[in-house]
Amino acid sequence: MITDIGALETLDLRQRVLRPFATREECIYACDQLPETRHRGIRDTTTSDSILAILTMTPEAPPFASSHSGLRIRGVAVDPDHKGKGYGSLLLDDLIQYVQQHQLLLWCNARLTAKPFYEKHGFTSYGDVFLYPSEPRIGDHIVMYRDSHLS
Repeated sequence: MITDIGALETLDLRQRVLRPFATREECIYACDQLPETRHRGIRDTTTSDSILAILTMTPEAPPFASSHSGLRIRGVAVDPDHKGKGYGSLLLDDLIQYVQQHQLLLWCNARLTAKPFYEKHGFTSYGDVFLYPSEPRIGDHIVMYRDSHLS
């Protein structure tokens, strides 16, 4: 059910769930086309092959440990019609297994509304709440991380 997907396949959910005020083009991340960036998704193979949940990951050191090997999570989104079914947790748990095997620090700039989700998966917050100056409409964020040595 979890599979690699293309960067363009993430745009529909990114726009509908994360940035409904933006165009599809504005939902493209600078890291999307980098060869080391991976996009994971959950497809509905029973009916339409539509994508139900997405997650983007890219190698990037966290802001609080620039010499540390880090993997940044971006653009986690679940189709609103399928929220509460555990798809976001499936994607994140799959990624946590990967970072544990590779001894990486996993981190993200989480929306405050998503903070409990990340805490449930062993993430810790770091620093103060902030707004992206270039895009305040996406709301308050906080840096969160999970050390690969945690279980």
